[in-house]
Amino acid sequence: MDENRKRLIAARNAIEPAERALFSKNICCAIINSSEYKAAGSVMCYYAVGSEADLSVLIAHAMQSGKRVLLPRCNTADTTITPCVFDGRLVPGAYGIPEPVGEAAEPDLIVCPMLAFNGQRFRIGYGAGYYDRLLAGSRAVFFGAAFAQQYREFEPKPHDAALHRIYTQEEIF
Repeated sequence: MDENRKRLIAARNAIEPAERALFSKNICCAIINSSEYKAAGSVMCYYAVGSEADLSVLIAHAMQSGKRVLLPRCNTADTTITPCVFDGRLVPGAYGIPEPVGEAAEPDLIVCPMLAFNGQRFRIGYGAGYYDRLLAGSRAVFFGAAFAQQYREFEPKPHDAALHRIYTQEEIF
């Protein structure tokens, strides 16, 4: 991981855990209130690790609402993500991130993690391009979940895909 990404993780880690929990709940509630979420039959979330915005409130709501919840399964050989059905069971996966055991499925809405984002709705991820490849081949709506403190101005790379929206605890981009 490059030094810039390490600095971005350190800045996100600096947000107090109690604030992160409150901010995460606010982000989830804003996504739940979006028309795209309401219309989606299947929602791909991520399993939050470290100081990422926690989507557990969103995942629980989607499951209770009868939506098909998907989580990523990583293939490290070709650095791709397969959205797979989450039924509550998780197994150890790539990079120590728990993964679902269910079958592959197509999402209507994808909520992406990130280290940073800019005003044009581009994201900086962890550097391997997993989500870049997923978004390039998907017809889903792309949302990002991040804390307002993760906002940075940067120039996107040619392969980057702009998200449709990025939700923070303060505003929607």
